[in-house]
Amino acid sequence: MNKGPWRSKKYLAWVRTLPCCITKMEGVQAAHINLPGSSGMGQKPPDYLVLPVNYLEHRKWHDKGHPSHEALIALIKRVLQKAMAHGIIGGRLEMEFDTVYDLVREWDRAFRTGEAYYEV
Repeated sequence: MNKGPWRSKKYLAWVRTLPCCITKMEGVQAAHINLPGSSGMGQKPPDYLVLPVNYLEHRKWHDKGHPSHEALIALIKRVLQKAMAHGIIGGRLEMEFDTVYDLVREWDRAFRTGEAYYEV
């Protein structure tokens, strides 16, 4: 079993087809979101923790910090729900959690065990 962060080039390519989650403009990057417990030191978070963000917004996040964890999680949930509705992600992903740590731990477990999986 792979112990590194979950990766899918095809999922990232699909995320890049979406409009920016901030400005609604086209032409986005798949921006990895660091949530507490989402990755090891010096590692990118798993690919399910990405948002479609245009270059300027992405740069602002790196320079000035991103929105609150709660706001980011709400945006990530919308992207994942859209992916499931379009058949990009299959299986089951729980969406309600008490803490960010619980969310990351459960989503990581779901992708590792195959309960959730990339269809593309």
